Amino acid sequence: EDQIGGVQVELVSGEVRATGDSGGTSSGEGEINFGDSLTGTITDSSTGEYSFDGSEGQIITITVEASNPPSPDQDLEITVYDSGGDEVVSDDDSGESLGLGLFDPAIIEYTLPYDDTFLIVVDSIFDVSGDYTISLDES
Repeated sequence: EDQIGGVQVELVSGEVRATGDSGGTSSGEGEINFGDSLTGTITDSSTGEYSFDGSEGQIITITVEASNPPSPDQDLEITVYDSGGDEVVSDDDSGESLGLGLFDPAIIEYTLPYDDTFLIVVDSIFDVSGDYTISLDES
């Protein structure tokens, strides 16, 4: 767990502060709106980053499904940060309960704690390059 935590911390200090202008380190970047289902690609050294505006009390579900290679080879995780770079919520393997792959992540019916522009970061725990689909929905 320390190792995973360390990786997340490095990503936060290295990329979140860039506020979207990280020079195209990933093809999975930009805004995601409620109801969107987007495809993205990460490499062993890049992450997918998506921002969205949320409101206090809003109930959201975020799912990420690895497509190439599929789970479990690409063990993805998702972490949501607020605009100050603080971690709000993260998940590694909850997607299986929604019918996704064994190690696909999902944040299911999470209630946002305050109004903010939030950042979703998609990363591979094993640093495996690959493609995925990310969905953001409001309950």
